[in-house]
Amino acid sequence: MTPQQENALRSIARQANSEIKKVRQQFPKTSMTFAVAY
Repeated sequence: MTPQQENALRSIARQANSEIKKVRQQFPKTSMTFAVAY
């Protein structure tokens, strides 16, 4: 894997993590099932 590809994957992972955090704040009870489903 090239450094460019690694950087792209890292930025995608960062975006996904921030989205999951937003969802967890909105739905504290269902956060676990949501994280597992996706």
